[in-house]
Amino acid sequence: VLTDSNFDEFIDGSQPALVEFYAPWCGHCKALAPEYEKVGAVYKRSDGVLVAKIDADANKEKAGKFGIRGFPTIRFFGR
Repeated sequence: VLTDSNFDEFIDGSQPALVEFYAPWCGHCKALAPEYEKVGAVYKRSDGVLVAKIDADANKEKAGKFGIRGFPTIRFFGR
């Protein structure tokens, strides 16, 4: 799980990353959670893509930086 303070440490361009910006109260986010966990499990085994998530409601700095306005938002960060 990413936060405003550790986001840049993990999303630094050294590897592709798929990041879900979510809110804990969001029904669509809750529905997506089991499927997103499956994606994370697949890529964890291959080590090709970092799959992560960040609570955009609690970490407003990064949510604002990337223009997140709705939940869930999934953004791909390339190398």
